[in-house]
Amino acid sequence: MSLVFYSQVDNADDWRAALHAADPALAFHAWPDCGPFEDVEAVLAWKAPPGFYRRFPNLKLIINLGAGVDNIVRDTTLPAGTPITRISDPEMGRMMGQFLLTCVMRHFREFGTFERARAERRWAYVHPRETRECTVGMMGLGQLGAVAAAEFVRQGFRVLGWSRSPKVPVTRSAAHGAGSRPPCVGGGGGV
Repeated sequence: MSLVFYSQVDNADDWRAALHAADPALAFHAWPDCGPFEDVEAVLAWKAPPGFYRRFPNLKLIINLGAGVDNIVRDTTLPAGTPITRISDPEMGRMMGQFLLTCVMRHFREFGTFERARAERRWAYVHPRETRECTVGMMGLGQLGAVAAAEFVRQGFRVLGWSRSPKVPVTRSAAHGAGSRPPCVGGGGGV
């Protein structure tokens, strides 16, 4: 199999070593050194430019290096029927959980109030609330959302969640499916 690697932020040599350890016969090519386009069967990429995938007439698989595939599916020149998958690893879930917790804590602890007060050179006091007084709504409880939801629960927040399919509950209340109403929509006192 011939695979082309494309990323402006990830190290191709690291990926080459890891993939060759799993499959020494893999023909790994880092863009733009990819040999004949018709030999390429898979692309491992992060944010390839629009039109990138159409170069490879025998493409059988697109592997996205990140969680979101929106930049791939937005490409109107994407070869029809080409399967798209994404990398999933525990560190990605931890990083997303940390990012979301930071965003929620910024809102919950009212950092904006303190930033405005500082800019105005005045003292501000906001009486701290207990996390149990706040509900966090999670739209999506997949591999990334479930890790973030579990972290919110660990911090003492009430967590309500929704996902497209049934999940092992990590939240106080959860719903799933296109016809269900997310329990985190329509309530007050949350973020």
